[in-house]
Amino acid sequence: MVAKRQYACVREIARQNKDWGVLVLCPKKWVTGEEADEFVEDNFRIKGLQMGYAPTLPVSMYNFVLREIENEVKEFKPDLIFHSGEPGTLFNEQIAGISKLSGIPYGCFTWENRVNLKFQDPFDSFEKNSIASAKFVMCGTEDARDRMLNSGVIVVPQKAVYQNPGWL
Repeated sequence: MVAKRQYACVREIARQNKDWGVLVLCPKKWVTGEEADEFVEDNFRIKGLQMGYAPTLPVSMYNFVLREIENEVKEFKPDLIFHSGEPGTLFNEQIAGISKLSGIPYGCFTWENRVNLKFQDPFDSFEKNSIASAKFVMCGTEDARDRMLNSGVIVVPQKAVYQNPGWL
């Protein structure tokens, strides 16, 4: 359900910017059991990627097949990449790296709202790099929005979450 709200907001960005190609990269199957529906509409594409992780590792250890990410970017040739997941993950670090190398801006999503949050390395470094590299961040809570605004990043509202979507 959460992912579908993110997709709807990013799809609206694509609709408002018809000359942009927007690629959403996400897990094929979320920890909650929710599955990403592959979807293509004109300049908008959602692509679920198979994750390679050991079930004994924490969620933030998700590692996606780097070659598959690169192939999606080469095939679709987006103008914007949206990563549907937390910035403190290896997946987001990979997206940030590919985005930077290919010169394609990307945005990411976060629920994280603890102002002085520190992950254990390397995840703290992943988050800092990902947020610093992101063109925008979509926040799942108003507290996360405040945290991201305080970090100086552009925040895009997830309208279905906020009581007052006109805050931006």
